[in-house]
Amino acid sequence: MWSTEERHGWMFFLLFGGMGLYASRTILPISLISLTSEMKWNRKEALFPIFQGLVLGVFFWGYALTQFLAGYLSDRLGGERVIPCTSFLWSTLTLSFIYLPIASPRPDVVYGLFVCTRFFLGVFQGEATILQSTAVHWQ
Repeated sequence: MWSTEERHGWMFFLLFGGMGLYASRTILPISLISLTSEMKWNRKEALFPIFQGLVLGVFFWGYALTQFLAGYLSDRLGGERVIPCTSFLWSTLTLSFIYLPIASPRPDVVYGLFVCTRFFLGVFQGEATILQSTAVHWQ
């Protein structure tokens, strides 16, 4: 059985972690237009609409692929171990977005980095929703 202090600690961790999770999930769709103009990416290029759709959609591919994995890991390892690990990973990926535009002078490399980072952001955030629901059953 967990003490009251431990339960309150997890409650605040999950509250602020959830706020950060949803902020990092929704910030790119909001800021993508500003990002493209700042990076001087041409909207009239033939691949730009595909890139924009891919960057926004690939998150949900990773998110959907890890739902079952999250439940399995939670059952095998315990949610109290998996949540901090996945939270650290998606937080690190979120912070890495600011360095992606300067990673390479070639726009196609930066496009690929955005797609890969966004996919793995979905992979690690996909586990958070399932794992937070397991916190109800922790003792």
